[in-house]
Amino acid sequence: QQCPPCNLHENIIHQRNTSTLYVAQTILEECKMNLPSISPTDPVGERIPPSSSSSNNNKPILVICDLQSDLLGSLDASSKQDLLDALCIVVEAARKHQWNIFYSALQFSSGYQQVPASHKLYGAFCKLHKKLGDKAVHWFLEGWEGSQVLKEPAMIAPRPQVDTVVTREQHLPHELIQSILLSLSSSSGTIIPNAAEPKSSTDGPIIQNNTQKLYLTGAKASGSVQITAQMLMDQGFEVCCIDEAIQDDNSQKKQAVLQHILPIYGSLVSLPEFVEQMGGLETFSKESQQAFLEHSKRQRVTTPATATAALTTTSAASPTKASENSKPVAPTKSSSSTKTFLACDCGRRGHGAKYMELLMKRGHGNNNSHAGTRWQTYPTQIWYEDMVHGEYYCPLGKQVVDFCDEPEFSTISMYLLGREWLDEKDKFLDIANVNNGDDGAGQQQCCYMPKTYCFEKGKWRHGLAPDNDDEDGPWFVKEANKNLGGAAINIVTNTSEIAAHLLFPNDRRYVVQAHIKDPLLTDDGRKTHIKFYVLLVCADDGITWTLYTYKASLLSISPNQWSANDLSHDTQVTIHRHPEPPEETQGWKQHWNEVYQKCKEGTAQIIQRAIAMGKLKGRKRVKSKIGKPTESDDDDSKSTVFQKQFEVFSVDWMPDSHGNVWVLECNLSPAIAQPEFEDPSHRDARRDYLMRHDEAMLREALEIVLPSSGQQPSDYGHWDFAGTFHSSGEQ
Repeated sequence: QQCPPCNLHENIIHQRNTSTLYVAQTILEECKMNLPSISPTDPVGERIPPSSSSSNNNKPILVICDLQSDLLGSLDASSKQDLLDALCIVVEAARKHQWNIFYSALQFSSGYQQVPASHKLYGAFCKLHKKLGDKAVHWFLEGWEGSQVLKEPAMIAPRPQVDTVVTREQHLPHELIQSILLSLSSSSGTIIPNAAEPKSSTDGPIIQNNTQKLYLTGAKASGSVQITAQMLMDQGFEVCCIDEAIQDDNSQKKQAVLQHILPIYGSLVSLPEFVEQMGGLETFSKESQQAFLEHSKRQRVTTPATATAALTTTSAASPTKASENSKPVAPTKSSSSTKTFLACDCGRRGHGAKYMELLMKRGHGNNNSHAGTRWQTYPTQIWYEDMVHGEYYCPLGKQVVDFCDEPEFSTISMYLLGREWLDEKDKFLDIANVNNGDDGAGQQQCCYMPKTYCFEKGKWRHGLAPDNDDEDGPWFVKEANKNLGGAAINIVTNTSEIAAHLLFPNDRRYVVQAHIKDPLLTDDGRKTHIKFYVLLVCADDGITWTLYTYKASLLSISPNQWSANDLSHDTQVTIHRHPEPPEETQGWKQHWNEVYQKCKEGTAQIIQRAIAMGKLKGRKRVKSKIGKPTESDDDDSKSTVFQKQFEVFSVDWMPDSHGNVWVLECNLSPAIAQPEFEDPSHRDARRDYLMRHDEAMLREALEIVLPSSGQQPSDYGHWDFAGTFHSSGEQ
């Protein structure tokens, strides 16, 4: 190590019948360096002076076992590629941080002379060789290419005169252990044993105070990897086995060793964890970044959206759920004209998984509008844990990616800041109740909402409660912060029955809403309301808001003929979407054009008011770059910018027979593109139509928000521009 040009270390260290001290002495003598004489009073051995050029004694060590063609040939193609990709990352990190790297290889001398024919593991080589000769039998035989440590890919091949290759002719890697101990001793001045040829690695004293961390990888989990882990543990090393960088030709043995044997002798670390410990994938080369991404796809890194779903370029990925993961950066581009984007599904409720699926489809098939762009999935890691809700996930290494369902880690947020003012019914009342006050008779005067009252903390808000003699029933009692498709709604005939449905814990909030008198019914007398879909986008200036309404919104029609006296949910609560465009629905299509325009105007007024009131806000963030970890908001020296944000949601409107439209509530998490519809057993003609409708709606919304061409589209599909608004910017 001290004199690489002489090329003696590699030659001498492999001499098997030589004591450790003799090897050290010989190296130094051949290099014409002075070796102090051994003191006759020193019963242990010589203290070798530390090298002035070595500082690796406190750094981790990397050991790679059996990276030879003869052994790798027993792996299937996928397992072999997984191992090589993982090792590209691990070896690059080791070299970057200047660790000592040891390659342990099984290599027999000519004719298997040192192998007894009775040897349980290797005796068959000897027997076959005697019958068939070198040309037919040369597994792990010195001088044959298959016994050499791989020279390709160059990223993981040993570097001449820098990395140490240690060969052995038996199962136990005595020579490897001796070589590692010698390396530590020569660089730290630690006393090494002065003994004859040891029979095992445990002959002589364990190195005192040895707390060296050692990362272990290899191609044979059930062979050299596990025995090396045991022997290193005996020497006091902190052994860390890198899960994905360990393979075996028997997958069941591999899993058994990883799960039950290696944890006895050391710790098991995942490749993403290792990458995180090394500073994140953005610190690696483009080749390693691509290797990590390709490896993640093959390893089927799971996501919270589907516990067993693969991390592929055509489906949403996870929070292992990348068990506990770490960090990549943008992969290498497929061509100079193709731009690659990264998307990450962290399993947050909403439409994130469906957006991911639609983004992954860009550039596939015959859709030329997406030419020049390519989306790839990005893996996840555990972000934090909540005692109530469990684990939350974020992109690997807490990276900011092009699209993610966790706003903090995305260049664009799929959730509006202040969305609760639309989603929660009691808060929405403050916005939709445009003419706050009363009509002179003590009743609320609403612009778009029917009579609506709020009950919170055991009392009526502002002291306003429905009159006991109010005959505008039936009444709907709703929990303010729940949208359960009608399950959280109670229906009563008159106001005297309301109190029975109000629970008094301070955390319960309710709205009580009168029904719409004279609702606009279908020709056969059924009640209906409009699921009016909305896309609201806030630009990255934080103040410019653009509203779109969906011309292909849907009707929800009751299965029963309506009567004010029928309090059944099927009659009064219209929740099931009708699988037909409103303009084509028999018995109602004649109303659509007029009703649509009124709903569009009403929605625009409500959204404009929410922005003007400061309820919907620009989303501030500390300036950061794609592929970099998010930065703390505590650093005032960093410039603050605004994050582009958008959301697709629904506004429930109900028309009456007098030409008015009434807003009932907003739903910021509408039941669209429901995952259960993907299950063929749950599909029927109605659900097929709804899934096609929802996917088209979300696809067109993404084209507005994240245009595939990089420029705002001239055609919004079924989305209809409804207005641009500006907030004050004082947020």
